[in-house]
Amino acid sequence: MQRIKQKKFLKKDCLSFKKNYVFNSMKILSKIILLLLISGNILYAEDNPADKLTVTYPTNHSLPSGGELNIDVKVSVPSGFHIYLGKENKSKLTITDFTIEDAGLQVAKVKRPVGKKLDKETILEGDGTFSLKVFDLVGRKKGDKINTNLLIKTQICQTGKNGICYSPTVLKKQIVIEFNKDKEKKFAVKNSLKADRSPINWLSEKEAALQQAKKENKNVFALMSEPDWCGACRYMEQEAFAKKNVQDMLNSKFVTWKVKDEDYGLLATGSIGLPTYFVLDSSGKSLVKEVGGRDADGLIAVIQPYIKGDSKPTPPPEENNIPLPPNPEPVPDVPSSDLEPILPEFTEVFGEGEGIRYTVKEVSLNGGGNTITVEKGTKKVELKMKLLHNCESCGGAINQVIVGLSGEERAQACAWNGQQKSRGWVKVKYNLKLPKNPGVYYIRTRYAQGNSCAGAYGWWKVDRPNGPDSSSNIGAIIVK
Repeated sequence: MQRIKQKKFLKKDCLSFKKNYVFNSMKILSKIILLLLISGNILYAEDNPADKLTVTYPTNHSLPSGGELNIDVKVSVPSGFHIYLGKENKSKLTITDFTIEDAGLQVAKVKRPVGKKLDKETILEGDGTFSLKVFDLVGRKKGDKINTNLLIKTQICQTGKNGICYSPTVLKKQIVIEFNKDKEKKFAVKNSLKADRSPINWLSEKEAALQQAKKENKNVFALMSEPDWCGACRYMEQEAFAKKNVQDMLNSKFVTWKVKDEDYGLLATGSIGLPTYFVLDSSGKSLVKEVGGRDADGLIAVIQPYIKGDSKPTPPPEENNIPLPPNPEPVPDVPSSDLEPILPEFTEVFGEGEGIRYTVKEVSLNGGGNTITVEKGTKKVELKMKLLHNCESCGGAINQVIVGLSGEERAQACAWNGQQKSRGWVKVKYNLKLPKNPGVYYIRTRYAQGNSCAGAYGWWKVDRPNGPDSSSNIGAIIVK
């Protein structure tokens, strides 16, 4: 009898064990399936659905020399996705924006569709039309024809609570512009640049401006502009210089110099279009240079950091509030043999090797070589190098050379801004900000096409989700 009971209990235990085993196995299997699903979702993120955006616009256009052009671009977003039209200042999301690859053409204004609110951002789902205002900055001749690209920088996200946001990307769309008239004089705009009728206190001579700047301890705002025939100049007249906040800032915080056309050679312009404007110190040294029309907010963002007595110059608002990159694990001592290769000279090629974009060499950190070890708490390291920009394949596009640290979201320095050639080797110098924690930080470089330095910093990860790789290492900073 006792043996029969024992057998029954053993049978029960065996059945219970089997049930528990099956239950636990199912739990483990469900976790494995979940992990596979998540993994699949991450892998799917490598196929950027921004490539499936449908962009409709007229390809061929006619434009008078120095004139303006209005282009409507219809964008259709795939179902289940959205793109961004507006965001909070601190957000890292990329707003859809437009530029033109040719340096002599500027997209000065973008009117976006209304869209809808999603949390604190504005998004576009489905179809929307962007209205672009394009200017000729260089006054091309009648009969000139340009075959270039409209660049659409955007970021697409899945709609839904747990939707993936994909890496920002740049779409290239062909555009052809033929110039059908020579420069036309237009006087429809009241010219606020004429000294006798302007609310801005313009001076007409460089020496007078520099002397007044020394006397008043101010910087000089210098402007090249020909609103009689230049559409971008007229735009800036209406949208910037006619606004009281711009007038007040220029009159109270700067000495203003309207450069006569015969005096353009007094400024080291590099690439030039109209309007071009500079901030100079009282010795005449250029602190910042911009080409193309801006509205009041855009102009103030460029020049406000250079008001004497204010805080040190900071990038325009779109570059502010960028957190420092995640720090690697502490590295007490790093033998040079363990570092990634550091190139004594680096050349970035154009496209698939149809030529070069630029070359950098003779990188020096704090006056030494291209590798330096500093103590934890060091805030910055001085970078000096030589740069040669010689991009014959770039056409008329404005290019920048940007520099930063591995692991960062954006570049720290804009080392070059201009068209094809830099007229020989150029010496550049910048201070690189260091993260707080110990680690190895590689100095890397790449090209950008942000229309100006102000728009170039965000190109750090454009078409390169992890930023420039180790093949562009031009230096290393070891923080101990």
